[in-house]
Amino acid sequence: HAQALAERLRQRVRALRAAAGLSLEALAARSGVSRSMIPLVERGETSATAVVLDKLATGLGVPLASLFDT
Repeated sequence: HAQALAERLRQRVRALRAAAGLSLEALAARSGVSRSMIPLVERGETSATAVVLDKLATGLGVPLASLFDT
């Protein structure tokens, strides 16, 4: 289950960033998450903390819960 959740988060962050037309730099500036951390989250190479996920959701302009939607 944890692996499926991580995969879903990875895909959602990438898809939402693309849909918003945000570069890594723009999302970093809007979210306060470092520019180097975002691609790690999008590739599933790190397990993002709840704080990081909350910041990314804020930067993307979506509720945190939407990152878990399929």
